[in-house]
Amino acid sequence: MSPLRPSAVPGAKGLVSRIDQAVRWRADDQVGPRVDEIHQRLAALERRLDDFGQRLDKLGHDNFWTAEDVRRIAPQVAALDYRLENMRQSSQPVTGSPEQLDEARNILDEVRREHERIRVRLTAIAWYEDRLRKLEEGLGSTAAGPDVVHADAPVVASAEREEQVPRS
Repeated sequence: MSPLRPSAVPGAKGLVSRIDQAVRWRADDQVGPRVDEIHQRLAALERRLDDFGQRLDKLGHDNFWTAEDVRRIAPQVAALDYRLENMRQSSQPVTGSPEQLDEARNILDEVRREHERIRVRLTAIAWYEDRLRKLEEGLGSTAAGPDVVHADAPVVASAEREEQVPRS
């Protein structure tokens, strides 16, 4: 006998269709909520992935600037480390006659005074540069003449008054 075909039996085609529909409905009924849950979880994961991508971009940007800063100051740190090591090695007690020690102290005091004068001069220069920058920003394309004097500009008349220059 040949296998049963739905088209060979009258009404079997409708029965097969109804059975197929019932099976699909039950499968959809059981699988549908699970599929919806998976879609929601997938959407939440995509949002988290986007958030992580944005955070990673920000960290990459911050890391670039940090690496740039480290690259820029690494030679300075190495030089300071070298100088500190030299100072550590040369920090042995100084020996010599009292006259030599007095002379060394006098020279050291003079060097410190000269360094202070230089710092004061550099501070004054920095103050003037800052003031010029502010004036240039304020004036834009018009330039002030050389005879323009501002009331808050410090006046340094002699080397003794250098300490009175305002510090930035």
